[in-house]
Amino acid sequence: MNLRNNLLGAVVLVAALCGSTAAHALAAPVSCAGPPGLRILTIDPALVGGLCHTQEGNLQPADITALGLDLYAKENVGGPSEDPFNVLDFTMNGAGTSGTWTIAASVWALFNEVYLGFHFGGGGQGDESNPDSFIVQLSPSDLTGTWLLDGLPGVKLNALSHIDLIVCQASAPDCEGGGGGGGGAPEPASWLLAAIGLAVVGGLRRIAARVPPLA
Repeated sequence: MNLRNNLLGAVVLVAALCGSTAAHALAAPVSCAGPPGLRILTIDPALVGGLCHTQEGNLQPADITALGLDLYAKENVGGPSEDPFNVLDFTMNGAGTSGTWTIAASVWALFNEVYLGFHFGGGGQGDESNPDSFIVQLSPSDLTGTWLLDGLPGVKLNALSHIDLIVCQASAPDCEGGGGGGGGAPEPASWLLAAIGLAVVGGLRRIAARVPPLA
């Protein structure tokens, strides 16, 4: 009986570890840079393998729509807020090249794909072809983190102009969230972890079936 209980405990532990790893493995610092990569935006945490979009010049609503996304809220530096639902907030350092970001939990209850967009002013300074705007996909359920604009030595780093909260288009399939993270398709890493967990569980069950009960 003790052996069977130990095997059952091992099954539960493996399942818990697989679920925990799958839930947290996708969130990490993500750096986004377009060629030639002179300026680099890092969002921490963000979705590993998620969207990284860069472009020269201002990030316009038409640019966002062309990606199959919608602008949900916008906060301008030194200008009026365009955040009717009060779901987006940020801080920045004196140079306007780093800070924090925060979104409301209600956003994840509505959408399972959420992105942050950044436009840095003074487009074209240093290199005409280098992007001044970035869009980076967030990891599901994450509500706060940091942002940092960095670059190669000698490259002028422009100050933040505005930050956008961007979501999947409401008309897109599976756009609705499910509360606390939505119902997006699992990443390949999640499928692999689930397969390993099922294989281990099946093996332990076969071993348990061969153990005779104690008198």
